[in-house]
Amino acid sequence: MDKSYSKAKLIDITLNNQPMTKVLPITVAIPVRDEERGLKACLDRLSRFERIVIIDSGSKDATCDIAKENGVDVIHFEWNGNFPKKRNWFLRNHTPVTPWVLFLDADEILDEKFCDELSQVLPHTPHAGFWLTYDNWFMGRRLQHGMPNRKLALFKVGTGEYERVDEHRWTNLDMEIHEHPILSGTVGNIKSHIEHRDDRGLSHWLNRHNEYAMWEARQALNIKVVGMDRMTSRQRLKYKTLGKWWLPSLYFLDSYIRRLGFFDGYQGFMHAKLKAEYFKKIGTLLKEYKSQQKLLNREPSPYTVKQKVMRVLWSLVQATAFGWSFHNWYAWRRWLLRMFGAKISNTAKIRRSVICECPWNLSVGEDTVIGDEVILYCLGSVTIGNRVTLSQYSHICAGSHDYTTSRFTLIREPIVIHDWAWIAADAFVGPRVTVGEGAILSARGVTLRNLNPWTIYLGNPAQPVRIRPQMNEKNSEK
Repeated sequence: MDKSYSKAKLIDITLNNQPMTKVLPITVAIPVRDEERGLKACLDRLSRFERIVIIDSGSKDATCDIAKENGVDVIHFEWNGNFPKKRNWFLRNHTPVTPWVLFLDADEILDEKFCDELSQVLPHTPHAGFWLTYDNWFMGRRLQHGMPNRKLALFKVGTGEYERVDEHRWTNLDMEIHEHPILSGTVGNIKSHIEHRDDRGLSHWLNRHNEYAMWEARQALNIKVVGMDRMTSRQRLKYKTLGKWWLPSLYFLDSYIRRLGFFDGYQGFMHAKLKAEYFKKIGTLLKEYKSQQKLLNREPSPYTVKQKVMRVLWSLVQATAFGWSFHNWYAWRRWLLRMFGAKISNTAKIRRSVICECPWNLSVGEDTVIGDEVILYCLGSVTIGNRVTLSQYSHICAGSHDYTTSRFTLIREPIVIHDWAWIAADAFVGPRVTVGEGAILSARGVTLRNLNPWTIYLGNPAQPVRIRPQMNEKNSEK
């Protein structure tokens, strides 16, 4: 900042030895695009400000000509879809040399009362910025009641900038509309109002607020990811309530009844009603965007429609016909499992309390015994050989999840248990494990690795402790 502006002071100007009003050490920055309709009226009220700058986004009408005719500097801006947008771009690339900057829209009109208050407040203020209040024009009438429109649009140069929102072109809004400056310092209030003379008709108001609603809904969704750490308290409250079913009705009652909007006649009613519908639209869009996001993030189901139906039917059969059968009805339970695609030998014995998931992935050999409360989690294929024993509460788990992915992707990998193996009580066999012929996993042992044939394993993780004598059909005992 230039040294001549190191202190916020007001400069006396005299003309023909006659004292004039004091110039305000403020740069007025007016972002525009095709604003020829109201720009002249706006500029006519800015004679007391030290510098006026137009930030133009490719206007195709006479906006720039009007600015030059009034001796106002014009800076051209073209948004690339990324941060920064127009106001932050101006603060970063054309930093004002005045102590203060005021961002004004082309349809906002200042009066002498407002300027006088600035001349009294700014020289001695401890604040870094000020909230400004605006009187809205709507459908040809100046609204004097209802919910006030307030913006943090006046602040000291160098104390902050508008919050960063990486929106990736949610809309074509190239300027910060609902973003607020994040300032290092306290914030005060200017009591005098600014006249917001929007006379471009109801259709323009509706189109503009449709675009605002889309932006707000996207931002509300984005905040759930990035958080609210750098937001003002007003913004935190706003985004905590956006999308709530009761917000539109509450806004209408507050603006039209509590704040006496009914005194503004039909225009006051329509303004409160349309603003309430605006908040309802944000809530509707927010729900739609959430649904779209879920569809994009949702991992395709690992199960076919047929498998889903089979899982439901099997869960019913397992809870009734299978689980309620007598303990020695082995043939009945073998038949039920085969009906759902399992390959079960005629001499296998499966207890009624066994829990089996996806039986179509299960294969059980001859003379194999599967004890009480055994869990056969057959997300992947589970192949159990001949003369295998699975003791009570043992868990054969052929499924897991990929913890390195945000979707926690399902993993389905096979388990093979060869002949003569014994999985003792409460032991766990994980996915992609091959249990060698005759291997033993002792009680409560856990293995996520292959077990060598004719070896006894103990512990968690299972470790080999001794060699098991080999068996054959002649010396085996069941």
